[in-house]
Amino acid sequence: MAEEALLAAKARDGDMGAFGELYSIVYKDLYKYALYSLRNPDEAEDAVSDCISEAIKGIKGLRDESLFRKWIFTILYRTVKKRFKARYNSAVSIESFPFEITGDEGFDEGLAEAVSVYSELSKLSADERQIVLLSVVGGYSGLEIAQMAKMPHGTVRSKLSRALAKLRGALSDDTGGKN
Repeated sequence: MAEEALLAAKARDGDMGAFGELYSIVYKDLYKYALYSLRNPDEAEDAVSDCISEAIKGIKGLRDESLFRKWIFTILYRTVKKRFKARYNSAVSIESFPFEITGDEGFDEGLAEAVSVYSELSKLSADERQIVLLSVVGGYSGLEIAQMAKMPHGTVRSKLSRALAKLRGALSDDTGGKN
């Protein structure tokens, strides 16, 4: 994290090479979050691209370089939320799953679990899905998510708890109680 803070300070001072290094550090996490939120690889790439464009424009306003990751995830959270409002209010179908599944050969348990998790995530409300992904993929605490989402901390905690309980219940049903 100290490396990220140093790079963020340089990027804030106009060093786009430093911003590029920051991007390479956070891209996978940003993309995972966007993909699981938006349920479409092209939309996820577009959301990350929009997020990065906003981050480049706003990097000079970053007050605390040690909070770069939280700052950029906040930008992505808002970008994804705008896209939800514009396009994604319906449940996802297996046809929109971002991986091609063909036959039984090569279909391992890891992919089967990924399909189950993806499917169950899509059944959560947009807010629940965002909160779960910020917690699980982003690694943010309930308080940090509350600040990012501009929601009361108690609301985030209860939504996260309910959403995780739904996921646990659904996934344990899918695996015949193995979880």
